[in-house]
Amino acid sequence: VTREPVAAHEIGDTAQLVSSTLLGGDRTSAASAREHLDAAVERLLGPDGKLKKEQETVILPLLDDQDVLAVFRTGFGKSICYQAPALALADAGLGATLVVSPLVALQRDQVRGLRERSIWEAVALNGQMSPLTRAAVLRGIAAGFYRLIYVAPEALGSAGLRAAVSRSGLALVAIDEAHCITEMGHDFRPDYRTIPAA
Repeated sequence: VTREPVAAHEIGDTAQLVSSTLLGGDRTSAASAREHLDAAVERLLGPDGKLKKEQETVILPLLDDQDVLAVFRTGFGKSICYQAPALALADAGLGATLVVSPLVALQRDQVRGLRERSIWEAVALNGQMSPLTRAAVLRGIAAGFYRLIYVAPEALGSAGLRAAVSRSGLALVAIDEAHCITEMGHDFRPDYRTIPAA
């Protein structure tokens, strides 16, 4: 994250989310993304779904081009805090969201959950893929098909991923399960340190 978070929210102590928007302060774009938020929430939560107040206090600053650090207890619904803005920003034509997540199993669970809600524009890019599958995913990213791209921190150094994202555009970076860094130290996954430069 390249800036200090302007909003910080804490409810619990286990699951952290650090997000950084890359809109460059374009208020017109931010307003356009807000117009798409209700549709994004409906896709995620269903027609009767509503955001919790605490989720709104994380999501709305993101759509206003502000960095946010959120700490929620497990099961509170932190994933929607980056999934809803990701869909809204993509619908506004502002690019994809890169979700840095430490474990392949967590990435797969997130993608599976989204696809169960008919959100097909999510993918986990990881080293367990065959070269053919990885190449197909990178083509999909470059073409702008994927809105949520889950990667491990080590993937940020991949020239293929960087090239694909540079073609499609990037609106948001979310660091999921960031409490792993504070609990286990920077040596847990040194590549977390490369996120701002990447």
